[in-house]
Amino acid sequence: MKSIGVFVALLFSSSAIVHANESRPEYQNLSNIEQALNPLDFMANHDGIKHSINLNIQFAVNSARLLDSATDQLKILGQALNGKRLNNCQIQLTGHTDATGNAKLNLILSDARAKAVKEWLVTQAQVTATQLSTSGSGETTLLAGLAESDAKHRRVEVSLVDVKACRESMASTNSQTQSNSQEKVKIEW
Repeated sequence: MKSIGVFVALLFSSSAIVHANESRPEYQNLSNIEQALNPLDFMANHDGIKHSINLNIQFAVNSARLLDSATDQLKILGQALNGKRLNNCQIQLTGHTDATGNAKLNLILSDARAKAVKEWLVTQAQVTATQLSTSGSGETTLLAGLAESDAKHRRVEVSLVDVKACRESMASTNSQTQSNSQEKVKIEW
């Protein structure tokens, strides 16, 4: 009888572990973020297509307080924004919520969460504050094919503000770097 109780306890604890792993957020890696935001990628008719990526950044319930589990994703995002491809680009952080609760409060909450992400990136990852802007969409932009209460709606979208300006800034930085490296090599005979 005792062995049946142990078996049942193990069954339930194994089930809890499986469910905990299933609910673990999927983080985007550095390559995925850089690829999604890459201003050098050519997109036909890109006027209607955004260079953006949705990130699963975890917050406390009904709060803009970042959970410890958000840190890994934010470190990767900070690394991407400080990298050669994106460090001169203007980035928009847009908070989103699911459709549970009050729509006005969701809008306020989504804006506060985007601001919390910006603050973390500036203070912890040393991303330039002027590079980042924030906004909240609340529940106005739900992901297609999901229930209104699905947790996947609760996300932060990271977007390039002006792809053309970002490309020009990169080209300018690259030409200055090449110019500086050519000046350093002087041979006198």
